[in-house]
Amino acid sequence: MNIKEIESEDIDLVKWNSLLYNTSVLEAQYCQHWLLSCICNSWKAYILDDYKSAFICIYTKKKSVKIMYQPFFSRNFTFLGEVNNDFIINVIKKIENEFKLLQFNLSDNIQLKLWEKTKLNFQTLLLNSSYENIFNNYSKNAKRILKKNNKIIISESNKTEEFVKLFKEKVGIKLKFNNDNYICLQQLIDKGKENKKIKLFEIKHNNKYIGFACFLFYRNSINYIKGTLTDDGRDFGGMYHMFNHIIKEYSNKDNILDFGGSNIDSIASFYKKFGANDKYYYFYHRNKLPAIIKKIKSLRDKL
Repeated sequence: MNIKEIESEDIDLVKWNSLLYNTSVLEAQYCQHWLLSCICNSWKAYILDDYKSAFICIYTKKKSVKIMYQPFFSRNFTFLGEVNNDFIINVIKKIENEFKLLQFNLSDNIQLKLWEKTKLNFQTLLLNSSYENIFNNYSKNAKRILKKNNKIIISESNKTEEFVKLFKEKVGIKLKFNNDNYICLQQLIDKGKENKKIKLFEIKHNNKYIGFACFLFYRNSINYIKGTLTDDGRDFGGMYHMFNHIIKEYSNKDNILDFGGSNIDSIASFYKKFGANDKYYYFYHRNKLPAIIKKIKSLRDKL
């Protein structure tokens, strides 16, 4: 097969964007060139013929070990465009030969020898109905919180630095993010706003901000990237109001609210309070490191 490895800076953007439009929106949204270039330092694509099909490879090198991985601020990738089994087999062979450690997520459920595979889930909500119909499917708890704290105001915001600072304090520390992760998040929001692909929202109560949330807009998908609340924001149910605002604003159209997904039961249950349903993707893992390094990595969980 005529499969070329093309580094990100050499990709034909017109042909790449056309390829994405021939791919499911829930997968293609993470494959936008500008987005990938914000969330990682190095990536390339395996491209079949004249952009007939493609597969994204995010890679790095640590202590002389080449690694293929899933970057933060992306859920999963897929085989883009017109895909057949021969293309998948050839691409898998290429990455197996090149990388010692492979850890990434795919929407595709494929059978791979010597690989570990774990089924994961995320949540989405169709917005192609009236707000009233969607609201009727909210949980009693969600309706009660929205009614109780009805002085919350949601508006678009330019306070990216304030959001990242609050996110670091309330969320990032718990997730053990490093400084590069925060820089990446700020770049993603700034570039996305510049491209009119990301909106940052501010949640206010009594004219005081109590939280933020940012969403990625791509075609008819509205994807929750990250959000955070102050202590008051939690007490007032700030995220209930945030998602209710998005649903009300973008309902009655052929839109999909993608909650970004979580395998943590409590978070998934929160999304389902708005009527969201599970969808699935898969974590693929293969470790070809020498036995002694494997043992060290299992203890430290990093190279």
